[in-house]
Amino acid sequence: MFNSTIKKYEKIDGVNGFQINDVELNSSIFVEQCKNTEFIINKKCKSITFNNCLQSTLIFNKVISTVEIINSKNIIIYCLDSAPGINIDNCFSVKIYLAKERNVDIITSKSSDVNITYIQDDGSYAKDTPITTQFITQYDYEQNKFITKPYEMFIW
Repeated sequence: MFNSTIKKYEKIDGVNGFQINDVELNSSIFVEQCKNTEFIINKKCKSITFNNCLQSTLIFNKVISTVEIINSKNIIIYCLDSAPGINIDNCFSVKIYLAKERNVDIITSKSSDVNITYIQDDGSYAKDTPITTQFITQYDYEQNKFITKPYEMFIW
């Protein structure tokens, strides 16, 4: 097994097309307190973390482990190839665009206004798919316990 290397980028503001090129397969990219910046990672890496970022964009090809967005607002993610997991924690307004692979686990916690858009089989983008932020808990007499499930306001 090989050791992980951490590449840290902090307090970058207002850079369009900030290239992160010094990346290897075992690299964990950590971006913190950045705003109004577009980050581009063209090489495959182990993981990517955005922490406390504002109005920024992440464009990446492939991640082996996870992409984490934490304590951030107005973030756009473009996954050009694949990522097994995307974790969004305590965030507002995160847009996820999946260009190729749809086999991804998206886990959200304490977040709102999270949407997924993906390329359909015919090559066109689908409409936004919102990730629910409201849940309803009801007692299920058959199972003899409370059950929590997503609350859908509108049933089509």
